[in-house]
Amino acid sequence: MAERATHETLEAALRAHPDVVCVEGLLFEHLELRASGEQIEVGYRCFACDDASLLEAFHLADPAALAALPPALDDDGRPIPSRVRLDLAFAPAGTIAGAQPVRYEGYKPVPAAAPRVICGEAARAWADALAALDHQPRD
Repeated sequence: MAERATHETLEAALRAHPDVVCVEGLLFEHLELRASGEQIEVGYRCFACDDASLLEAFHLADPAALAALPPALDDDGRPIPSRVRLDLAFAPAGTIAGAQPVRYEGYKPVPAAAPRVICGEAARAWADALAALDHQPRD
C-alpha cells in the first residue's frame, strides 16, 4: 500500500499566518485578522462526489469549479454529511480566504491536499465564493 502524503490542516495554516491571531474567548477561541480585529468565519461544504472530483476542482484554483460540484443534500434540501468536504475560512470583508479538501477515512477526517490561503485583492472573489458555499449554520 502506497504511503499517503500528510498535509497540515487549514486551521494550522491560518494560525501560522502572520496576519492572523488566535483570540481566547470565554468558552471558545477564534481566529481574527491582526490589523483590523475582523473575525475569520470558518465552515465547510459537503459534496456528493468522489474525492478525485473535489481535488480536481480545488487544484483548478477557480471558485466556480468548486461551486459546480453537487452539494450533499437530503430530500428536503438540507446539508448532510458525506465522504468528502471542503473546509473553508474567510473574512467577510474579503481580505483573507482559505480552503482545503478533506476526505473521510473511516470516520476520521484527513486533509486530502495542502490548504490554500489567499490574501489581498485575490482573496475577495474567494471569500465571496466560500461564503456562498458554506454549510455552517450562522447566528
